[in-house]
Amino acid sequence: MSLNWNGVYKHESDENLEAYERARGVTDDQLNVILNQHPVVEIRQDGDIFYMKTTLNFRPVQELRFRLGQQWQTNTPDGRKVSNVFLEEGNRLIQRMTDEDGNFIEYVRELKGDRLYLELKRGPILARRCFKKVPGL
Repeated sequence: MSLNWNGVYKHESDENLEAYERARGVTDDQLNVILNQHPVVEIRQDGDIFYMKTTLNFRPVQELRFRLGQQWQTNTPDGRKVSNVFLEEGNRLIQRMTDEDGNFIEYVRELKGDRLYLELKRGPILARRCFKKVPGL
């Protein structure tokens, strides 16, 4: 049985995000911007069809519409073309991406009570972001 992912989740905290972003190759100026942003994530779900919007500074930066288990193509906010597939495993929503250069990236979103945790992994470096559900949907 699928979880109810519907909600609006506001950024609360980060662990090891600086190391993750440095491994990704961002500049110091980009890193400063990233570390000072507090995204809001909205998720709407209808069965196995999802809509996910990430907003920074009151403007959407990424909107995704997808069906669980179905591969599709999109562009990342920084312009890379990627192939995506989302899978649901228990209380986890797993996003697997492969970019044009063959780099594999996995994001794991996990619901625990009123918190949404996002794990980002690049090689051996793991970062974690925490979001708290707020009134909305």
